[in-house]
Amino acid sequence: MHPVGWAFVLCSLGVLLPRGHTQGDASDGCDATPAAMLGQSPPHDEACDEPVAPVPTERSCAGGSSSSLLGTPQPRPQPQPQPQGATSGQWPRSRSSNHGPSGWTSPEVRRIPWSADALAAAVAVGEPVVFSHVPHLHTLQWSPGRLSRALPAVQRFRQPRDSPVFRYWSKGAALDAEPQFHREVDERIVPAAEFFSQMHSHASRVYASGPIVEVLSPELRRELGDSAEHFRINPTPNRDGGGVRNASTEPGQPRDAATLPDVRQGDAAEMVTSVWFGGAGVVAAMHYDTSFNVHATVHGTKRYTFAPPAAGVATGLFPSLHPHYRQVQPEARLALEGTGLTRRVEISAGDAVYIPPYWFHEVQSMSPEGTVSLSYWSESNTYWEMEKAFTLGIPFEEEWGDEGFRGAASAYLRLLADRLGQDGTLALTALARRWTLLLHRANANSKAANRVSCGEFPAARTAVLRPRMEELATLFDLIEPAERQIYYGNFAEHLVYRVLGTANGVGDFVVHCVCSGDGPVH
Repeated sequence: MHPVGWAFVLCSLGVLLPRGHTQGDASDGCDATPAAMLGQSPPHDEACDEPVAPVPTERSCAGGSSSSLLGTPQPRPQPQPQPQGATSGQWPRSRSSNHGPSGWTSPEVRRIPWSADALAAAVAVGEPVVFSHVPHLHTLQWSPGRLSRALPAVQRFRQPRDSPVFRYWSKGAALDAEPQFHREVDERIVPAAEFFSQMHSHASRVYASGPIVEVLSPELRRELGDSAEHFRINPTPNRDGGGVRNASTEPGQPRDAATLPDVRQGDAAEMVTSVWFGGAGVVAAMHYDTSFNVHATVHGTKRYTFAPPAAGVATGLFPSLHPHYRQVQPEARLALEGTGLTRRVEISAGDAVYIPPYWFHEVQSMSPEGTVSLSYWSESNTYWEMEKAFTLGIPFEEEWGDEGFRGAASAYLRLLADRLGQDGTLALTALARRWTLLLHRANANSKAANRVSCGEFPAARTAVLRPRMEELATLFDLIEPAERQIYYGNFAEHLVYRVLGTANGVGDFVVHCVCSGDGPVH
């Protein structure tokens, strides 16, 4: 075996990287069950966004033929407590793929009073929900003025003055080493009094976040107490006992209470709590997170813009090798607005919002004095299933050589796309769009020097690749269609990166050797 048959750790796929956001508005009382989630938000003006370049016309990927997905029926999980007043017939369909073409079950973001049962119901529905009057938040008196006295210093990010949009920058990402993609980030530790005084100014564009154990003083952490336990979400078991958050009835059927994740008890789910300080007018760019997220506003008001997973993936993500990984590209953000699939809601101090994993969200700080909020993260099992996928060895033989490895990479990825059927077709198109948009913006896509060899791959070698590809595909079968498209692209990029030995040329290879079908015959 060549060393490319690596144990691929998901270090670059970034579990729990900081960037979820915030919060809820009030609504009157109603039964905290999905059937009673009828409160709706008023429309709002559109959030700020970055200037965008013209959208190039990318070459559409040829897809694989349709094939049935592997996997046996899932065993019924052990019964868990059913929210009071709910019956199995009342639960809306839980999987995002069953929400219909729009990805939503409601024309507006739902608002309901907070309770543990309401959170369980929101997880079952599988789309963003705002909770009003969260009792664990009303006792926190964390104004910017108080925090400026309670904290010695803050690690501050400052946005460029030409844009209010904050984009998380993952240091050390492969493309950060390429000059056309690198940029300097204005990040420094400043006295807390200086930071919180800057939060009042739209011109300052400051932002800070981090785990509470690193950011907050012992006094402030004591005030939080065990609030995190109110927001813990434990996924249900999957078919092999490892856990997938969508374990339920047959696809397309309503989920009953016995299959709800238990958000009130158990200690299996990994959990992290982060704090966020956002200056007036700052916008956190549209992105997805891999975790269940309950985001609670402690001070101020924020405006959320949501989009379902499939819509965000189709419009164009940054590649997983890019420092803006998991975020929607500027041109794609503009296109997403034109789909009619976005929803907006404003949420204020004392309220919280549930954000399902892989749902896209953009957040704007609306308060003149800035905002303070908390995120309670419970990792989803989609992430862990895909970690298994990235640790499978790749069956490339050492004697194939460099050209053989390139050809094998193209063939392996096309085999996987074919195996995934329609999801594979969509994944190839989404992958091509990632790089077409990025390379167009970097003015690199038209340079002939960037073209790389697709390698060679005799058809007889397909038999070597197919068994491991099937093993990989069965892991993709366990997750939602939009998630498959995300992780197919991520997997393809990292495989090609390993084969080429550099990030330079990865985009050209995936577009021309994988997506367009120009690669070697397999």
